Amino acid sequence: MSAGLWLGATLWAVASIGAASAREPTLATALDRAGAYVAEFHRQLSSLVGEETYVQDWKTVWSSHGRAGATNLEHRVTRGDLLLIKPPGADAWLGTRICRRTAASGSSRPQAACS
Repeated sequence: MSAGLWLGATLWAVASIGAASAREPTLATALDRAGAYVAEFHRQLSSLVGEETYVQDWKTVWSSHGRAGATNLEHRVTRGDLLLIKPPGADAWLGTRICRRTAASGSSRPQAACS
């Protein structure tokens, strides 16, 4: 085999190996990897802490003795901290919410629950 032919065959072989390893994964492979990542993330996740804003708008509609009416539209905004915990070995999550502020009452004192 001549040196030129040998060099050409070697370069072709190296290029083929590089091209094979640089191929993008198939859609099925990417979906399998993504699914495995999500499953492992879900398995390891043990708690979430967040802040939420809850807006309520309502009016009371009533009827009694043939009469009906409604109150004015009322509005309330509550802000609080939300904690979700998944105890080790448990299948279910436990959650609690601590209200920090109720805009309707103007209170900034923490409350055990917001109504």
